[in-house]
Amino acid sequence: MRIFPCFLATALWLGASVPLRAETRSPVIVVLGDSLARGNFGAELGERFHAQAVNLGIGGQKADAIAARFGALPVHLRLSEPELHEGANPIAAIWPEIFRTSDTATRSTHATLAGISGTYQRHGEGDPPYHDVNIFTPDPGQTLPVSMAGNVELVLDPPAPPADVLIICAGRNNHLPADQDKVLSAIAAIVEKQRRLGGHFLVLGIPNQAGPDEARGTPAYQAIVDFNALLSRLYGDDYVDIRAAYNAGGNPALPQDQADRDADVPPASLRADHIHYNPAGRHVWAKAVGDAIAAHHWLESYANLPDKGKS
Repeated sequence: MRIFPCFLATALWLGASVPLRAETRSPVIVVLGDSLARGNFGAELGERFHAQAVNLGIGGQKADAIAARFGALPVHLRLSEPELHEGANPIAAIWPEIFRTSDTATRSTHATLAGISGTYQRHGEGDPPYHDVNIFTPDPGQTLPVSMAGNVELVLDPPAPPADVLIICAGRNNHLPADQDKVLSAIAAIVEKQRRLGGHFLVLGIPNQAGPDEARGTPAYQAIVDFNALLSRLYGDDYVDIRAAYNAGGNPALPQDQADRDADVPPASLRADHIHYNPAGRHVWAKAVGDAIAAHHWLESYANLPDKGKS
Protein backbone atom coordinates (compact mmCIF):
# COMPACT_ATOMS: atom_id res chain seq x y z
CA MET A 1 0.00 0.00 0.00
CA ARG A 2 1.32 3.41 -0.90
CA ILE A 3 1.70 5.73 2.09
CA PHE A 4 0.97 9.34 1.18
CA PRO A 5 2.91 12.11 2.97
CA CYS A 6 -0.22 13.46 4.72
CA PHE A 7 -1.08 9.98 6.02
CA LEU A 8 2.50 9.42 7.17
CA ALA A 9 2.54 12.72 9.06
CA THR A 10 -0.81 11.88 10.69
CA ALA A 11 0.39 8.39 11.63
CA LEU A 12 3.52 9.77 13.24
CA TRP A 13 1.49 12.43 15.10
CA LEU A 14 -0.84 9.71 16.43
CA GLY A 15 2.11 7.65 17.53
CA ALA A 16 1.57 4.87 15.01
CA SER A 17 4.53 2.65 14.23
CA VAL A 18 5.96 3.20 10.74
CA PRO A 19 8.63 0.59 9.92
CA LEU A 20 12.05 1.67 8.72
CA ARG A 21 12.84 0.92 5.10
CA ALA A 22 14.95 -2.22 5.11
CA GLU A 23 18.23 -1.85 3.23
CA THR A 24 19.04 -4.42 0.56
CA ARG A 25 22.80 -4.46 1.14
CA SER A 26 25.15 -4.94 4.05
CA PRO A 27 26.30 -1.79 5.87
CA VAL A 28 29.88 -0.58 5.45
CA ILE A 29 32.00 0.41 8.46
CA VAL A 30 35.33 2.06 7.58
CA VAL A 31 38.09 2.55 10.14
CA LEU A 32 40.40 5.35 8.99
CA GLY A 33 43.61 6.27 10.76
CA ASP A 34 47.06 5.21 11.92
CA SER A 35 48.42 1.99 13.45
CA LEU A 36 45.69 2.04 16.10
CA ALA A 37 43.19 1.73 13.27
CA ARG A 38 45.34 -0.80 11.45
CA GLY A 39 45.22 -3.06 14.54
CA ASN A 40 41.83 -4.04 13.11
CA PHE A 41 39.30 -3.64 15.89
CA GLY A 42 37.02 -2.92 12.93
CA ALA A 43 36.85 -6.65 12.17
CA GLU A 44 34.90 -7.18 15.41
CA LEU A 45 32.58 -4.34 14.45
CA GLY A 46 31.92 -6.12 11.17
CA GLU A 47 30.96 -9.29 13.02
CA ARG A 48 28.78 -7.47 15.54
CA PHE A 49 26.81 -5.48 12.95
CA HIS A 50 27.01 -8.00 10.08
CA ALA A 51 28.77 -5.30 8.12
CA GLN A 52 31.55 -5.03 5.58
CA ALA A 53 34.50 -3.80 7.65
CA VAL A 54 37.13 -1.81 5.74
CA ASN A 55 40.50 -1.15 7.37
CA LEU A 56 42.15 2.08 6.19
CA GLY A 57 44.83 2.23 8.86
CA ILE A 58 48.47 2.99 8.02
CA GLY A 59 51.03 3.00 10.80
CA GLY A 60 52.96 6.13 11.69
CA GLN A 61 50.73 8.61 9.87
CA LYS A 62 49.95 12.07 11.15
CA ALA A 63 46.50 13.58 10.97
CA ASP A 64 47.03 15.60 7.78
CA ALA A 65 48.20 12.55 5.83
CA ILE A 66 45.19 10.57 7.06
CA ALA A 67 42.82 13.35 5.98
CA ALA A 68 44.52 13.70 2.58
CA ARG A 69 44.37 9.95 2.01
CA PHE A 70 40.60 10.15 2.56
CA GLY A 71 40.41 12.96 0.01
CA ALA A 72 39.53 15.54 2.64
CA LEU A 73 42.69 17.63 2.16
CA PRO A 74 44.57 18.30 -1.09
CA VAL A 75 47.62 16.31 -2.17
CA HIS A 76 50.35 17.90 -4.29
CA LEU A 77 53.36 16.43 -6.02
CA ARG A 78 56.27 17.34 -8.21
CA LEU A 79 57.49 14.96 -10.91
CA SER A 80 61.18 14.21 -11.34
CA GLU A 81 60.90 15.17 -15.02
CA PRO A 82 59.17 18.21 -16.59
CA GLU A 83 56.61 16.13 -18.48
CA LEU A 84 54.26 13.20 -17.87
CA HIS A 85 54.73 10.29 -20.26
CA GLU A 86 53.47 6.73 -20.71
CA GLY A 87 54.61 4.18 -18.14
CA ALA A 88 56.00 4.85 -14.67
CA ASN A 89 56.79 8.50 -13.89
CA PRO A 90 59.06 9.03 -10.86
CA ILE A 91 57.82 11.54 -8.31
CA ALA A 92 60.41 13.85 -6.74
CA ALA A 93 58.20 14.96 -3.84
CA ILE A 94 54.64 14.48 -2.59
CA TRP A 95 52.89 16.16 0.32
CA PRO A 96 51.24 15.12 2.52
CA GLU A 97 52.89 11.71 2.17
CA ILE A 98 49.63 9.75 2.08
CA PHE A 99 51.24 6.30 1.94
CA ARG A 100 54.39 7.02 3.95
CA THR A 101 55.00 4.41 6.64
CA SER A 102 57.80 2.44 8.25
CA ASP A 103 57.71 -0.59 5.95
CA THR A 104 58.38 -1.66 2.37
CA ALA A 105 54.75 -2.43 1.49
CA THR A 106 53.42 -1.34 -1.89
CA ARG A 107 50.32 0.83 -1.63
CA SER A 108 48.44 2.41 -4.51
CA THR A 109 45.32 4.35 -5.40
CA HIS A 110 43.66 5.56 -8.57
CA ALA A 111 43.84 9.32 -9.07
CA THR A 112 43.94 12.14 -11.61
CA LEU A 113 46.94 14.37 -12.25
CA ALA A 114 46.23 17.54 -14.30
CA GLY A 115 43.41 15.77 -16.12
CA ILE A 116 45.36 12.57 -16.71
CA SER A 117 43.96 9.53 -14.91
CA GLY A 118 46.26 6.86 -13.58
CA THR A 119 47.66 5.08 -10.55
CA TYR A 120 49.77 6.60 -7.79
CA GLN A 121 51.98 4.02 -6.07
CA ARG A 122 54.44 4.05 -3.18
CA HIS A 123 56.81 1.42 -1.84
CA GLY A 124 59.85 1.43 0.43
CA GLU A 125 63.34 0.21 -0.40
CA GLY A 126 66.53 -0.50 1.53
CA ASP A 127 66.93 -0.80 5.27
CA PRO A 128 65.05 1.14 7.95
CA PRO A 129 64.42 4.00 7.71
CA TYR A 130 63.26 3.03 4.23
CA HIS A 131 63.75 5.08 1.10
CA ASP A 132 60.37 5.97 -0.42
CA VAL A 133 59.81 5.31 -4.12
CA ASN A 134 56.77 7.15 -5.51
CA ILE A 135 55.53 6.84 -9.09
CA PHE A 136 52.51 7.85 -11.17
CA THR A 137 51.49 5.60 -14.07
CA PRO A 138 48.89 7.00 -16.52
CA ASP A 139 46.03 4.81 -17.69
CA PRO A 140 46.29 3.65 -21.33
CA GLY A 141 44.64 5.50 -24.20
CA GLN A 142 45.37 9.10 -23.20
CA THR A 143 47.20 11.82 -25.11
CA LEU A 144 50.76 11.89 -23.82
CA PRO A 145 53.31 13.28 -23.15
CA VAL A 146 52.00 16.32 -21.26
CA SER A 147 54.10 19.15 -19.90
CA MET A 148 53.91 19.08 -16.10
CA ALA A 149 56.57 21.25 -14.50
CA GLY A 150 56.24 22.50 -10.93
CA ASN A 151 53.75 21.49 -8.26
CA VAL A 152 50.56 19.74 -9.38
CA GLU A 153 47.53 18.60 -7.41
CA LEU A 154 46.88 14.86 -7.29
CA VAL A 155 43.11 14.31 -7.07
CA LEU A 156 42.31 10.96 -5.48
CA ASP A 157 39.27 8.96 -6.54
CA PRO A 158 36.40 9.01 -4.00
CA PRO A 159 36.63 6.38 -1.24
CA ALA A 160 35.15 3.04 -2.25
CA PRO A 161 33.00 1.62 -0.90
CA PRO A 162 31.42 4.68 0.78
CA ALA A 163 31.23 4.37 4.55
CA ASP A 164 27.85 4.19 6.24
CA VAL A 165 29.82 4.70 9.45
CA LEU A 166 33.34 6.15 9.40
CA ILE A 167 35.54 5.67 12.48
CA ILE A 168 38.21 8.41 12.66
CA CYS A 169 41.38 7.54 14.55
CA ALA A 170 43.88 10.38 14.06
CA GLY A 171 46.36 12.46 16.03
CA ARG A 172 48.36 9.94 18.05
CA ASN A 173 51.46 10.53 15.88
CA ASN A 174 51.23 14.30 16.19
CA HIS A 175 52.80 16.30 19.00
CA LEU A 176 50.38 17.84 21.47
CA PRO A 177 49.74 20.57 22.32
CA ALA A 178 51.95 22.04 19.56
CA ASP A 179 50.05 20.29 16.74
CA GLN A 180 46.59 20.74 18.23
CA ASP A 181 45.27 23.07 15.52
CA LYS A 182 46.64 20.85 12.75
CA VAL A 183 44.93 17.78 14.17
CA LEU A 184 41.64 19.62 14.71
CA SER A 185 41.70 20.95 11.14
CA ALA A 186 42.43 17.50 9.71
CA ILE A 187 39.64 15.83 11.69
CA ALA A 188 37.21 18.61 10.77
CA ALA A 189 38.06 18.13 7.07
CA ILE A 190 37.42 14.39 7.32
CA VAL A 191 34.11 14.98 9.10
CA GLU A 192 33.00 17.53 6.51
CA LYS A 193 33.80 15.18 3.62
CA GLN A 194 31.98 12.29 5.29
CA ARG A 195 28.94 14.51 5.79
CA ARG A 196 29.02 15.47 2.10
CA LEU A 197 29.14 11.78 1.24
CA GLY A 198 26.01 11.26 3.31
CA GLY A 199 27.48 8.98 5.98
CA HIS A 200 27.80 8.93 9.75
CA PHE A 201 31.04 9.23 11.71
CA LEU A 202 32.62 8.74 15.13
CA VAL A 203 35.74 10.60 16.26
CA LEU A 204 37.94 8.62 18.64
CA GLY A 205 39.97 10.28 21.36
CA ILE A 206 43.74 9.90 21.55
CA PRO A 207 45.08 7.29 23.99
CA ASN A 208 48.10 7.95 26.17
CA GLN A 209 50.91 5.41 26.29
CA ALA A 210 52.09 3.29 29.20
CA GLY A 211 55.25 4.27 31.05
CA PRO A 212 56.37 7.36 32.90
CA ASP A 213 56.27 9.84 30.01
CA GLU A 214 52.47 10.01 29.66
CA ALA A 215 51.27 8.81 33.06
CA ARG A 216 48.90 10.77 35.23
CA GLY A 217 50.43 14.06 36.38
CA THR A 218 52.82 14.57 33.47
CA PRO A 219 52.55 17.48 30.99
CA ALA A 220 52.10 15.03 28.09
CA TYR A 221 49.25 13.30 29.93
CA GLN A 222 47.50 16.59 30.57
CA ALA A 223 47.91 17.68 26.94
CA ILE A 224 46.16 14.50 25.75
CA VAL A 225 43.38 14.76 28.34
CA ASP A 226 42.78 18.41 27.44
CA PHE A 227 42.75 17.65 23.72
CA ASN A 228 40.25 14.83 24.17
CA ALA A 229 38.03 17.11 26.24
CA LEU A 230 38.08 19.55 23.33
CA LEU A 231 37.10 16.80 20.88
CA SER A 232 34.25 15.84 23.20
CA ARG A 233 32.95 19.41 23.25
CA LEU A 234 33.21 19.70 19.46
CA TYR A 235 31.62 16.37 18.49
CA GLY A 236 29.36 15.49 21.42
CA ASP A 237 27.66 12.12 20.95
CA ASP A 238 29.81 11.50 17.85
CA TYR A 239 32.92 11.37 20.05
CA VAL A 240 34.17 8.18 21.74
CA ASP A 241 36.45 8.47 24.77
CA ILE A 242 38.49 5.44 23.75
CA ARG A 243 41.31 6.45 26.12
CA ALA A 244 39.04 6.09 29.14
CA ALA A 245 37.67 2.74 27.95
CA TYR A 246 41.14 1.38 27.19
CA ASN A 247 42.67 2.52 30.48
CA ALA A 248 39.75 1.25 32.56
CA GLY A 249 40.07 -2.28 31.21
CA GLY A 250 42.37 -5.10 32.23
CA ASN A 251 42.35 -7.18 35.39
CA PRO A 252 42.82 -5.30 38.68
CA ALA A 253 43.83 -8.59 40.30
CA LEU A 254 47.06 -8.41 38.28
CA PRO A 255 49.56 -6.12 40.02
CA GLN A 256 50.84 -4.49 36.82
CA ASP A 257 47.33 -3.90 35.53
CA GLN A 258 46.37 -2.23 38.79
CA ALA A 259 49.51 -0.11 38.74
CA ASP A 260 48.74 0.93 35.17
CA ARG A 261 45.15 1.79 36.09
CA ASP A 262 46.38 3.88 39.01
CA ALA A 263 48.63 5.75 36.57
CA ASP A 264 45.73 6.03 34.08
CA VAL A 265 47.61 4.30 31.26
CA PRO A 266 46.66 1.21 29.22
CA PRO A 267 46.84 -1.94 31.39
CA ALA A 268 49.61 -4.39 30.52
CA SER A 269 47.21 -7.28 29.86
CA LEU A 270 45.53 -5.28 27.05
CA ARG A 271 48.54 -4.04 25.11
CA ALA A 272 51.22 -5.49 22.85
CA ASP A 273 53.68 -2.68 23.63
CA HIS A 274 53.47 0.73 25.27
CA ILE A 275 50.44 1.86 23.21
CA HIS A 276 49.16 -0.73 20.72
CA TYR A 277 46.47 -3.16 21.84
CA ASN A 278 46.73 -6.95 21.82
CA PRO A 279 43.70 -9.20 21.04
CA ALA A 280 42.18 -8.55 24.47
CA GLY A 281 42.67 -4.81 24.05
CA ARG A 282 41.25 -4.95 20.54
CA HIS A 283 38.04 -6.33 22.03
CA VAL A 284 37.89 -3.39 24.45
CA TRP A 285 38.24 -0.93 21.56
CA ALA A 286 35.63 -2.76 19.47
CA LYS A 287 33.12 -2.85 22.30
CA ALA A 288 33.47 0.85 23.12
CA VAL A 289 33.09 1.88 19.48
CA GLY A 290 30.37 -0.67 18.81
CA ASP A 291 28.33 0.52 21.78
CA ALA A 292 28.53 4.07 20.41
CA ILE A 293 27.30 2.91 16.98
CA ALA A 294 24.45 0.97 18.58
CA ALA A 295 23.43 3.96 20.71
CA HIS A 296 22.95 6.02 17.55
CA HIS A 297 20.70 3.34 15.92
CA TRP A 298 22.41 4.12 12.61
CA LEU A 299 22.32 0.56 11.27
CA GLU A 300 18.82 -0.49 12.34
CA SER A 301 17.50 -0.23 8.77
CA TYR A 302 19.71 -3.22 7.93
CA ALA A 303 18.05 -5.43 10.56
CA ASN A 304 15.77 -7.22 8.09
CA LEU A 305 18.37 -8.23 5.52
CA PRO A 306 17.60 -11.70 4.13
CA ASP A 307 21.22 -12.80 4.75
CA LYS A 308 21.40 -11.25 8.23
CA GLY A 309 23.87 -13.21 10.27
CA LYS A 310 26.01 -14.35 7.37
CA SER A 311 29.55 -13.08 6.98
